[in-house]
Amino acid sequence: MRIFRYVEVNLFHSTTYFKVIWIVYPIHTKLTGGYLRMGVFAYVVVNYLYSEDVDFYLMGLVHEMFHAFQKTVGFNCKQDLPTVDQVERGSALQRLEWIILERALLTQSQDSIVIYACMYRTVRQARENVSAVNCQNELCEGSAEYTSLKMLSKDDLDLMHRLELFTNHHHNARNYTRSGDYYSGLLYALVLDRLGIHWRDSFPNLEPFSIVINRYLDGVRCPSFDVEEVKKEFGYDDLEMQEQKKFAADSIHIVYNRFSDLRSKGQMLCLPTDSIKVQFNNENVLNIDGVGVFFRSASIISRNLDVDVFDGGVLISNNEKTIELPLTITNSVNISESSW
Repeated sequence: MRIFRYVEVNLFHSTTYFKVIWIVYPIHTKLTGGYLRMGVFAYVVVNYLYSEDVDFYLMGLVHEMFHAFQKTVGFNCKQDLPTVDQVERGSALQRLEWIILERALLTQSQDSIVIYACMYRTVRQARENVSAVNCQNELCEGSAEYTSLKMLSKDDLDLMHRLELFTNHHHNARNYTRSGDYYSGLLYALVLDRLGIHWRDSFPNLEPFSIVINRYLDGVRCPSFDVEEVKKEFGYDDLEMQEQKKFAADSIHIVYNRFSDLRSKGQMLCLPTDSIKVQFNNENVLNIDGVGVFFRSASIISRNLDVDVFDGGVLISNNEKTIELPLTITNSVNISESSW
């Protein structure tokens, strides 16, 4: 029997109460003949001004425990980040997908659910930048969100109320991480339930939700839709403008605009990815295609290295460049590009 240990760290910032959740679970390894302590990390924000937010805290705990369970059964959960261009190009279309799937969940007619699902597939096919990584993230994070939502919605009495909380949260918050895959995956799982597809029976050998729903739609009479007509029906132009405004005001967008200046000034440190862990604000993470992952004002922890970057950034690269140890970096140290 595997025992899960729950460790909680409290952080305070202004009127918002931060809960940092660390789920630690043992995994037996033949290499050592003993147990390794592995962990899944996430943070959940709880603002006590609104009682509904307590639901997010509880759901976050169940979510991370389910990730720990996924690990123990060998479920593949990739954690790749999309690039800035990918997120910006697909953001409005992804929101359109959400709205269509939400409509499917709100309808009582089985035929209408199928029609909305067919509309959704038309929009999905228009999102050329949807990658296998996105599909896997939808499956990994969506199944965890689904589990937490269902566990806290006994007999589905409060399911749509809790889903409304999720809807408001995801529609109003947008950043350059893979957070959109959480909500897409959740909606997928709920729609598959409404369609009577027993997708959970194949766990942990699950296929991406998009493949499962496409296989189902291939076996029914799926109306043909023009993507431009679907966009017009659901007010896509307004969605696109809303997303553009959100991105312009997003903190990570400012970081992205400063990236070239920071690099030219040498205010970056490049470290190998296989020996470090990074503490960071999730909204200040940026995947730069062909370069690496950029963290704004991040703290780096390693077995041999403890680095704090107070004014600048940290670039985590996948190349083989190394840095001599020991090394301590402060805001008064300038690292040139040649020293990466």
